[in-house]
Amino acid sequence: MILKYSERLYDDLNRELTNLKLDEKPVFKRLELSILTCIRTLTKLKTFFKENGPRTKAEEIEFFKKVKPKFKSLLIFHQQVLNIESRRPVGDAQAVSDYYLNELKVLTHYFDSHMSFYQYLRTEATHFDEQYFVRDVYPIHLNPYEGIVDFDTSFNTSHDSQVAHILANEMILAYLEKQILGANNKENSDLKTFMEEELVTWTQANTALVENIYGWYETKALNHGKLSLTRISKYMEKVFHVKLDDFFDTWGYISDRANKTIYMDEMKVGILNRISQKLGVRK
Repeated sequence: MILKYSERLYDDLNRELTNLKLDEKPVFKRLELSILTCIRTLTKLKTFFKENGPRTKAEEIEFFKKVKPKFKSLLIFHQQVLNIESRRPVGDAQAVSDYYLNELKVLTHYFDSHMSFYQYLRTEATHFDEQYFVRDVYPIHLNPYEGIVDFDTSFNTSHDSQVAHILANEMILAYLEKQILGANNKENSDLKTFMEEELVTWTQANTALVENIYGWYETKALNHGKLSLTRISKYMEKVFHVKLDDFFDTWGYISDRANKTIYMDEMKVGILNRISQKLGVRK
């Protein structure tokens, strides 16, 4: 009963959201109404679930693995899009594009942090379903959602919220890709091609960039040496669309290794080889 009801309720929710999308209301108002619609529908789902709960463990697993996350993911998606758009900078296309790209990195970090669970879902595995998607089970060694203690345990499991976040992030990823391409007038392209052709990205190791940063700092190559290491590193992150986590720890690693200037040595060899090739052509 709960599964059939959920299917009808989900169709109604999508129909309402589609109508809101077609409405010519301002984007923030539309997003706010979408969020309220999702909350109202989730409340209906919760009320019906408590009155007509699953009759078997298999039905309970299906509800918390596949049904409830679909509803909650739409709430998370619209809430996140509202947050993203409310923080969007007012400026030229480059500033807007960089902003969306940074939001894209946040998403990528989330997927990386939950890779094992993401793979579990993508491969349609089932061997942990009774730990992930049955109520009153808290598998401490399977990275459960710690926030479950603050929610109604009769309507939550240790991992159904994580499923909802992953589904929402996939929708947000598609949204950000569309916004990035639109900001750069590349609607007919795809994000992978755009990033390969249009963006200047750092493709060497992060340690190599840190070598350069310290080299620029020590030789006063930028602003006559008046920039701090932190400011230079943050600027390079923006320019090359890279994240230099543990910047000072990386410098410690460079200082302790046998060859302190691996990348600079490699760059020197490359320059000398190019000069030799040029001189060889002249001969």
